[in-house]
Amino acid sequence: CFFVVVGPSGAGKTTVIRLARRALPQSTELISLTTRLIRPGECNGVDYIFVDDAKFEAHSAAGDFFESAEVYGCRYGSLLSELD
Repeated sequence: CFFVVVGPSGAGKTTVIRLARRALPQSTELISLTTRLIRPGECNGVDYIFVDDAKFEAHSAAGDFFESAEVYGCRYGSLLSELD
């Protein structure tokens, strides 16, 4: 099974995920793709996979996402291949 944690920026998603991972140590975390710029302290491949618009659009056109959204002009998406 899998859980999807969603909420606005600053709602505490990361905190919820960290607590869940402690309670379920066998769990893994899916890392979403985003077109937004990396922020100080973030690591590519850890916090998000940072991609340009062309790469994101290629994934979208290929039907690679199980969910995606645009927020404040930046795109976010989770790859179907990561659910396997």
